[in-house]
Amino acid sequence: MATQTLTSRQIEDLENTALRAKDRVAKIKAQADAAVHRVVSTAEISTAAFTMGVIDGRYGGVEVLGVPLSLGSAAASHLAAFLGIAPDHLHAFGNGFLASYLSNLGNGVGAKMALEARHALQAQAAAATAAAANAPT
Repeated sequence: MATQTLTSRQIEDLENTALRAKDRVAKIKAQADAAVHRVVSTAEISTAAFTMGVIDGRYGGVEVLGVPLSLGSAAASHLAAFLGIAPDHLHAFGNGFLASYLSNLGNGVGAKMALEARHALQAQAAAATAAAANAPT
């Protein structure tokens, strides 16, 4: 059986290859951790928004001390997160609650705009009908 001797240059090359592999594994792990964080955050935001939608749909908009539940939940979640209580998760839930509140608010604004537009069209139609009725024949 033949014995092979490694030169110091070969040993240095092997060490460098091992270090590069270790760095590559660390980068892959960091990318995977970031991807998992994004997926978890998205799930928490979606869960919070969906839950508030169900509550609003079921109970017609819940208020506590005159504040919509979704807005109060957003404020409480963010406050707790700023105080250091599970900040990543509570900020995500707070964002979901806030998204639910703003979606409902936007829905209300859009419904009001649609109603105003409908009334304006009815007024225009009534004016045109009255003008036609009063026009000389």
